[in-house]
Amino acid sequence: MTGASRRWWTLNAATHAHDLQAFLDMTKKAISDYLPVYKWDPEPDVPSHLYTYKWKQYYTIENSKITAAYRKSVMNHNRNVKVKTVKHGLKLTWKAKKGKHKQQLPVITYKQSKLTVNGRVLTKYKRNRVGAPTVPEKTKGTNTAYLEFQTSFWIKLAIAVSLLGQFAAVVWGLLWRGGSFKKREEKKA
Repeated sequence: MTGASRRWWTLNAATHAHDLQAFLDMTKKAISDYLPVYKWDPEPDVPSHLYTYKWKQYYTIENSKITAAYRKSVMNHNRNVKVKTVKHGLKLTWKAKKGKHKQQLPVITYKQSKLTVNGRVLTKYKRNRVGAPTVPEKTKGTNTAYLEFQTSFWIKLAIAVSLLGQFAAVVWGLLWRGGSFKKREEKKA
């Protein structure tokens, strides 16, 4: 059996396991699909005659920096931090050996993220280039952080309008079809 087919069989077996953590560990991506953009990311000053070349060069350099930061912060994070999914987001736990230090968490935060560390909601915290937060930890012992994504009001409103529109279209279609069916029956009689 070749290496590629062995890997496929291992991945396939992991998808049928009771605990899917092994599958998630095997299929880690080297770069996230979406990372936040911060205002402090530099943008090049590009003259118009070099626009395409310079932008391509700029984005190649920036993407390599972002990929390296993502790998360091999330992919190759300190294994001391355990990440578990819970009903409304992620639960992160780690043990502090020394007092009053800071811990970088192996997750990405966005504008709508709600981060609670040791029972206290953090409104301001340091983030690196890709959005991985650095948070204060307790003096010693187990620390717990919860990360939730809060959907904004306009997204909820857009979903509600979309669902109502679909429901109205189905009702209208049923009423229209029922009305035209009655007209056909009346014409036959």
